[in-house]
Amino acid sequence: MSAERPRWWLGPLVAALTLFVGVGAAEVLLRAFYPMPDPYAEFKVLVRRNFMPSWHSPGQRLPVRVVAGVPGMTSEYKMFSTNNLGLRGDSLIMPKPADEYRVFLVGGSTTENTYLDDSETLPRIVQDPLRTRPIDGRRVVVYGAAKSGDNSLDHVAAVAHLLIHLQPDMIVVFTGINDVSTSIWGRSYMNVIAADSVKITLGDALRYVATEFRVMRLAHRVLAPRSEQQRLEQVPYALDPARKAAIRASHPVSKVDLRLDPREYGENLTSLVGLARIHGAPIVFMTQATTWNSAVDPSAARWHYMTLRRGVNYHEVVLDREMERFNDTMRQVAARHDVPLVDLARALPKSTRYIYDDVHFNVKGADTAGTLLADLIAERFGPRDSTVAVAPSVRPPGPLGPVAASMPE
Repeated sequence: MSAERPRWWLGPLVAALTLFVGVGAAEVLLRAFYPMPDPYAEFKVLVRRNFMPSWHSPGQRLPVRVVAGVPGMTSEYKMFSTNNLGLRGDSLIMPKPADEYRVFLVGGSTTENTYLDDSETLPRIVQDPLRTRPIDGRRVVVYGAAKSGDNSLDHVAAVAHLLIHLQPDMIVVFTGINDVSTSIWGRSYMNVIAADSVKITLGDALRYVATEFRVMRLAHRVLAPRSEQQRLEQVPYALDPARKAAIRASHPVSKVDLRLDPREYGENLTSLVGLARIHGAPIVFMTQATTWNSAVDPSAARWHYMTLRRGVNYHEVVLDREMERFNDTMRQVAARHDVPLVDLARALPKSTRYIYDDVHFNVKGADTAGTLLADLIAERFGPRDSTVAVAPSVRPPGPLGPVAASMPE
C-alpha cells in the first residue's frame, strides 16, 4: 500500500481562505462601525455636478473624540449624526407639516460643529428655546445645513439646488472664514477645471478601485504620505488642535502682508439674499468670530493653526484685519438689503472660553452664539406681544439696528 502524497496546496489554500475571511470580516465591521470618506471621491464622479459641491451623507452616526486639555471641551466621545437628508437635527418630513416653522443654518465648520455632540450644536441650541416661542403659531424646527470647508459659493449652490426644495421658512448664513481661506489660496469662484487636467493613469484607476473598500481606505490613511497642509486641513475623528498648533509653531511668523478682495464674497451674499427672498424665506446673517489678535486672552494664540497657509505663517494681526474686512462686507450687504444681523465678531470675546482654536466653538461658545441667534429670531420674527427678554446692545444701534450683545465674562 503506497503512502498518501502530502497535499502541498492545502496549507496555502487554508491561509488564503483565512485571509479572505479575515479581510471580509474587517470590511463588514469597518462599513458598519467606522465610516471613512473616500480619499479619491472627487475623481470618481463621471459627471461633475458643480452645482452641488458637497453634502453630508444621510443617516451618519459617527462617534468623535476630544483629547484632554482642549479649551472649553470635555475629554469624551461625542456623537456626530445626520438625519434622513444629511442635515444635523431632527428627521425632515416632506411635504412640510403645516405646524412647522423650518429654519436652516448654512455655513462651514464653525456652523457644522463637528466635535460637539448633537445636543450641543447650534441647531439644537437655537431650536430649544424657540420651541416655547412659536412663530406664526408654528413650532420652530432648526436644521444644520453646514459642511466643513464650504464657502459662500457652496452656500449659494446648497440654497439654490437643495434647501429651496425643502420649503424653508428662514435661512441663516454664518460664513466668512472659508472665503478668507479661498482668497488666500487664490482659488477661483468660477470653479473652472481645465479639460487637459483631467487625466486618469493606470495607477490612478487601481487606486480608485481599491479605495472602494474600507480596508484599503484604512490602509491608505495609515500608509499614504500627507502634506503639512493636508494634516492641518483634515477633519480627524479625534479633536487634537494642539498637534496642529505645533505644526504652525514650527514655522516663523512671516512678514508677508495680505490684501484680499472681498467683493466676490459680497456678491455671493447678495445672491443668497435674493435666492431666499424670491422663495419667500427671510434670511439672517452672522459675522465670523475668531480669536486672532486677542486683547483679552493671551493664551489664545498658542491654539492657533489656521494662520499657517501653504508654508506661510501669517501674522494673526494681518489675518484679523482681513477677516474684519470680510465681516464689514457682510455688514454692508445686510444694511443695503435690510437683513437682520447677529454681529458675532463684535459680540463674542476673543477668548478660549468660547473658541477652542482659531474659529471653532467649544460648548460655551456654541451655547452663547446659539442663544444670541435665538433671541434675535424671537425679537424680529416672533409674536409682537412676545415677552422674550433680549439682552441690550453693548454699543449704540448702528445702521443695522441693535446688535446682539456680548455675553458677560
